[in-house]
Amino acid sequence: MWTLLWLPCLLSMIHYCDGEVSVSQSPAVSSTMVNESVTIRCTASEYIDDDMGLYLLQPGALWYTFGAGTKLTISSRSKSSPVISMMPPSSEEVSSSKQATILCLVNQFYPDSVSVSWTVDGSAPSVKPQDSQSVRSSDGTYSMSSSLTLPRSAWESGEVFACAVAHTSLQSPATQSIRRSQCMA
Repeated sequence: MWTLLWLPCLLSMIHYCDGEVSVSQSPAVSSTMVNESVTIRCTASEYIDDDMGLYLLQPGALWYTFGAGTKLTISSRSKSSPVISMMPPSSEEVSSSKQATILCLVNQFYPDSVSVSWTVDGSAPSVKPQDSQSVRSSDGTYSMSSSLTLPRSAWESGEVFACAVAHTSLQSPATQSIRRSQCMA
C-alpha cells in the first residue's frame, strides 16, 4: 500500500518584521510506504541563523500536524524581555459581583510567544485563567494579558497572588505578585 506524502517545508513564504525569506522544498511531493523514510531538501532565499530549528514529521503523525503546538519564529530582530505588572480587583467588583478578577499585564516582549501561569499562596488556582491573544505594538514588540477570576471567598482567603511569565528571552520564568492585604483598605 502506497501513501502519498506531502510535506510543506514549514512555510512557502516566511514574513517577519525586517523582510521576507522564501523557503522552497524539493521534491514538492513524494510517495513512500509506511516505515520507509523520505528525504526532502529545504532551501531558503537567504541565510537564516540558528533561530530556525529542524522539524520532523513523526511516524504515525498526520501530514498537517506541525508539532504539538509548536510556533516557529524566524527573525533578525533581537529578543525583548517582557515587562510584567499586575492589577488587583476593584473593591466594587468584589462587593457587588461576589468575584475578584486579577490582571497580569505582559508588555514589550519579542517574539510573541509567551506562557503565563498563576499561583495563589504558592499553589495552582482551582479556576482556569483567561489569556488574551498577543497584540503587536507600533515598536514591533507584543503585549498580552492574563486574567484570573476567583470567587470572592478565594480572594478573601488568599494572600499572595502571582503570575509567572515564561518567554524565550528569559532563562527562567519572571514572576510578579500582589498581596491582598496591601490592596484593600
